[in-house]
Amino acid sequence: LVKTCISYSEMEGGEDGARNRRQAERLEILLESSRTLLARLASMRSEMSHPDVQSRMPWHEKQMKLVAQHMKSSFPAYPNLQSLDDSKGPEELRKRSKASIVCQLLEKYFLAFYDSVDVREETRMLLAEIACEGQGMLLQEMPMLVATYMNLLVTYVEIVLLLSVIADKELIVSFYTYCFQYATDLPVTKYEPVANLFHTVCPSYDVAWQSLRSEFEQEAAFTSQKGCKKISDFLQTLLFDDRRSTNSQSVLSYYLSMREIIEGESCFGNSVIHGGENLQYPSGFKTIGELPYFVIPQMEDMLTWMTIGLLSCPSLIILNHTKDNVDFMKHILEERWVIECAGLQIWSHVEMYKIFHEKTFIAEYEKSMSKQGFKAAKDCFKNSVSNFMKDAPSQHRKRRALLHARCESFFHVLKDSPGLFGPQWFSVLSLLSLIKSEILWFLQHRELPTKRIKDASKEASKTYKKHAWQRDSATGEEHFITLLASLLQLKNLSLQFAQVSSGYFSSYMQGLISSSLAGAAGETNDEKLSEYLSKLAEELKEPAATKMRSVRVDVQRLNCWILNSKHKSRESLDGILKNLQRVYYASLVVEDSGETVFCPASLGSIFLWNDHVLFQAIQTFFELNPASCLQAVQVYDDMTRCALAQAYPDDIDRYGSEAVVRAEELVKSLCKAFTVMVRKLNREREQTDVIGSAMEKSSLATSLASFCSKVSHESRAIRIYNRVFQPLQEVVRAVRQDLRDFLNENMFVGGSLQPRITHRKLVSYLNSLSCLEEFACMSLPDLLGTVLEDVFEDAAVGAVGKDIQLDLAGSTLKVSTCLSYRVAEWYANMVVKQEVFFVPSKKTFVGPEHTVEDATSVPSLMSLTLLVGPRGVRCMERVFLSRIFKLIQKVQLSLSSNRPTLAKIAEDFKVHDYKELEGLGMLDLDDTLRALSSIGALLQLRQNLHLALSHSMEHSTCPRALQLCVNHTGSFLRLRETSQLDMIAYDMGGSNHLFPVDPNLQHAALASGIFSGEAMAEGRWKNLELLLAGLVRSQSLRDDAVLTEACGYGGEPNTPT
Repeated sequence: LVKTCISYSEMEGGEDGARNRRQAERLEILLESSRTLLARLASMRSEMSHPDVQSRMPWHEKQMKLVAQHMKSSFPAYPNLQSLDDSKGPEELRKRSKASIVCQLLEKYFLAFYDSVDVREETRMLLAEIACEGQGMLLQEMPMLVATYMNLLVTYVEIVLLLSVIADKELIVSFYTYCFQYATDLPVTKYEPVANLFHTVCPSYDVAWQSLRSEFEQEAAFTSQKGCKKISDFLQTLLFDDRRSTNSQSVLSYYLSMREIIEGESCFGNSVIHGGENLQYPSGFKTIGELPYFVIPQMEDMLTWMTIGLLSCPSLIILNHTKDNVDFMKHILEERWVIECAGLQIWSHVEMYKIFHEKTFIAEYEKSMSKQGFKAAKDCFKNSVSNFMKDAPSQHRKRRALLHARCESFFHVLKDSPGLFGPQWFSVLSLLSLIKSEILWFLQHRELPTKRIKDASKEASKTYKKHAWQRDSATGEEHFITLLASLLQLKNLSLQFAQVSSGYFSSYMQGLISSSLAGAAGETNDEKLSEYLSKLAEELKEPAATKMRSVRVDVQRLNCWILNSKHKSRESLDGILKNLQRVYYASLVVEDSGETVFCPASLGSIFLWNDHVLFQAIQTFFELNPASCLQAVQVYDDMTRCALAQAYPDDIDRYGSEAVVRAEELVKSLCKAFTVMVRKLNREREQTDVIGSAMEKSSLATSLASFCSKVSHESRAIRIYNRVFQPLQEVVRAVRQDLRDFLNENMFVGGSLQPRITHRKLVSYLNSLSCLEEFACMSLPDLLGTVLEDVFEDAAVGAVGKDIQLDLAGSTLKVSTCLSYRVAEWYANMVVKQEVFFVPSKKTFVGPEHTVEDATSVPSLMSLTLLVGPRGVRCMERVFLSRIFKLIQKVQLSLSSNRPTLAKIAEDFKVHDYKELEGLGMLDLDDTLRALSSIGALLQLRQNLHLALSHSMEHSTCPRALQLCVNHTGSFLRLRETSQLDMIAYDMGGSNHLFPVDPNLQHAALASGIFSGEAMAEGRWKNLELLLAGLVRSQSLRDDAVLTEACGYGGEPNTPT
C-alpha cells in the first residue's frame, strides 16, 4: 500500500509535491496498519501466555527439549541442528508431515513478526523525515497533522515494547524457519531481519526502551534530507517549546489551558448551550474558540504523547530544566502512573525511577546541568510522585462530580431540544471523552502498582516507598458509577440523533466552508495551493459520506504542502488553516456520526484490558446506585465494537465471546445484588414498622424502584455481540429464586415449623417487593402464584379432584423438592408421639412441647393452607395417607398373629366371665393399639387441615357451590355420578370427610381379615368395636375420644360393652 501510494503521488506532481503528498498518505496508511498490527501482537501475547496454547507448542514435546535449548542458545544464527544427534529430535522435524504441522501451527505468529519488521522500518523512516522537515508544524495551526504524527509515534513505541514481552518469540521464529525448509524445500529469506529485530532491538523490555531512546536521540542516517534533526529535538519543539513565538503553542501549554477551561464555569454550562451566538457555527464559542472543542477529545491522547515522549527521550528533562524545576516532567507525573494499551502496561513513575538511576543518564545530566542540577531534577521527580499520591484521589473525585453534573445538564437540555446536536456536537464529544478519561483513571488507580507489577517489583517498591495510597471512599465510588451511567445515557442519546449532527455538518461544509475555500483559492499567490484548494472546494459541494475519507487525506496533503512550502509568513494562511481544521473534523461527523461518538468516547479500549476490574467494582457499587449499575452492562457492547474496529477476525470472535460471558455474569450479579437489597429492605421494614416509618421514605425502596423502572422501560433488551440480554426476565427469575430460598429458610427455623410467623414474613417480603409492580406484564400475584406452585406442589400428586397415587416405598417423597412433603412429615412425626393428645374442646393437639399446640391450632393451619394452597394440602395428604396405609398393614399383620384368640372371642361374645377366656392365650395387641392411635391422630389432623382450608378459602364460592350440588343429589346418583365433584369440593375445602373418597385406600383398609367387606356384612363389625374399646382404655384419651365417636362407639371407656 505504501509503495502504491508513493508511485501514484509521483505521477501526479513534481518532486516536492510528490514527497509532500507521500507524507500525508503514508501517515494515514501507516497509522492504520500499525494499529491493526498492534491488535494482532496483543492477541498473540495473550495466546502465548495461556497454558493450553503453550502445551500445544512443539518445543514442549519431550523429544524436542534438547532442540529447543540448542535453538535458543544459537539464536540469532540461522537454525542448524547438525550438531545434535538425530535421535534427539532433528530427525522428527525433518519429516515433511511433522514439519508441515509445525509450520501451520506457527505461521500466523511468524507472519505477524515479519509484518512488524516492515511496519517498523517504514514508520521509523517517516517519523525521521517529518522530524527533519516539520519545523513549522504547530498544534494551533495543524492539530490533525500533529495528532496523526504523535499517534503514529506512540503506536511505534508500543509495538516495539509489545514485541519484547511476547513469550518464546525466538523459538517461534527458529522452529518455523527450520521446519519450513523441510515442508516446502525452500529456505526462509525473512528469518534474518526478524531475528536481528529480536536480538538487537527488543530481546527484553528494558533493552527495548534503551533501543528506542538511542533511535530517538540519534540523527537518522537513513534519510536523504539535508540538515537531519533528531526526533528528540523535534519532540521538544512539538511538546513543550515554541521558539518561533512568545505565545506558546505546544502540546503541554494547550493541555494545561484546556484543563483550566474544563474546570472553569464557562465550559459545558447551560449558558453555553442556549447562547444564540453559539449557534452560528459549530462550537464557535466567543469566550473559548473552536479549536479547544476540536482538541479536547484528544486530551487523553495528548497526555499519552507527552508521557511516551518523556520516557523515550529522557533528554527532554534536561532541555526543559529551568530554575531548578522541570515543569514538563512534573505535569506528566502528577496526572497518572500508568498507560495501558493492548494489554501492555507502561508504568511512568517506575520507568522514570529507572531513568534517574541509569549511569549514562546521570553522567549526561551532570555534564549539562551540573550535579546540583541533577539533584534538583531528582528532587522534582520525588516531589511529583509525592504530590500525586497525596492530591490525585481528591482532585479526581471532585472532577468526576463536576463532570457528572454537567453531563446530566447536557442530557436534559439535548433530550428536550435534539436539534442542538448539530451546533453542539463537538461539545458533547468533548464531554464524553473527558468522562471516559476519568473512568479509565479510576479503574487504573484502585490499587498501588506494587500489587500489579511483576517484572519491576523492586523498582516499584522503591518508587512508592513511604507513600500511602488513599483509595476512594463510598462517595467517590458512587461518583464513578453515576458518571459511567451518565456517559452511557448521553452517548446513547447522541447515537439516537446522529443523523441530526451529520446533516448539520454536511450543510455546513457544502455552504460556508466550500465558499470560504473557493474564495481563499482565488486570493492566494501560490498556484499549487490554489489548485489544491479549488479541488477541495469542488469536492465539498457534494459532501457524500463515502468521500469523507479522501477529503481528510486531501486536508493532510494541504497541511504537508503548507508545512514544506517555507512561507515567509503564516498570517495570510491563518484563515485557510482554520477552514482546513473545520473540514477535517466535520468530515468525521458526516462520514459516520455514530462512529465519531464511539471513537473518542468509547469504553471499549478500557474494558478490553480492565473488564475484570470493572466487574469487581460494579458488584460493590450496586447498593450505592443500582439503576446506574444496570447501565454498565451496555459497556460490553462497546467492548465488541472496539474489537470490530481493530478489524482482526480472531480478536473479534475472542473479545465478542468474552463480552457475552462477562455481560451475562454481570447481569446475574446485578440481579443477585437486587435480591440482597430486597432482603435488606425487608429487615428495615420489620425494624421501622414499630415506629410507623413509611416504606416510601426509605432510600433503599427508592433505589429499588428506580432500578425496576430502568429494567422495565429503558433496558428491555441489550444486544452484545451475537446475544440479546433481557434484564427484565433475569430480574424476575432472580426474584423468584430468592423467594423460593426465602420460603425454604423461614419455613423451618431451628427444626421447628411456625406457619403464622412464616406467613407474616412472606407478606412483609412481598410488601418490600411492591416496586415490582412497575414491571411490564408482571404483578405480585403472578410472581407469588408461580413460586408457591414450584415450592409447595408436586406434579405427581395430580390435579385437584383426581385420585391420589400413594407412594408406599417413599422414594418420591425423599428425592422430591416439594416443601409440602417436608411439612407433612414434620406434622405426622409430631402427632403420632405417645405423649401428644388431641383436645376436642381446643380443636388442637397438646404435648410436652409448647410448639405442638401452636403449630396444630386452627389459625396456624389456616396460615399453612394459605401458603401451600389446595394442591399443597393434597401433597400433605399423600404423606398422611401413605402413613395410614402402612399403619393399616401393621394392624392387619398384628391381628393375623392373634386370629385364634379373636375368633374364639367372636364366637362366645356373650360371655361375661372373663376368667373363661384366660385359657385361650394372651392377646398381644400393643402394636395394634399404637397403630390405631396413630391412624386416629393422622385422620384428625387431616380433618383439621381441611377445616382450616375451608376457612382460608371462604372468599371463594366455588367449593360451597360444589358441596351444595353434591348434597342435593340422590344417594344413588351421588355415589355413581357426582363422586368427582365431591372430591373436587373436598380438595377445595368444601367438605370434611373423615375417610377419603379414595378407592386405593378403601381397598387397602377393607380387602381382607376382620376388616373385609364380608366380615362387615356378617355383622362382625363388633370386633373393631372391641379393639377400639381396648385402645381407648389403654391410651387414656383426654376428654371425649374422637376415635370412638368416629366409629360409633358410645359406651364408657372402662366398660367392655
